[in-house]
Amino acid sequence: MGWNFQGQALSAIECALTLATSGQMRTVAQATATTNFDVLLNDAPASLIGGIIMQIQQPGSYNYMCTRNNNFSNRSQKGVFIVT
Repeated sequence: MGWNFQGQALSAIECALTLATSGQMRTVAQATATTNFDVLLNDAPASLIGGIIMQIQQPGSYNYMCTRNNNFSNRSQKGVFIVT
């Protein structure tokens, strides 16, 4: 699987960091240098402007969820991609 954000190729960990932080952090170096995630993420936008393009190369079932909006009630946002 390959990922691309605003014209830049991303590794799997960079993709995960970008999605988890709404684009606030994109590298392991940025994440390890940050000591107070709560303050930073409270200021994060609700959407990831520009999005991430995924190129899925293997058939399968791929699950995803939003951890930011998940309070285990009616706001639980989950989904699945099924590639055949």
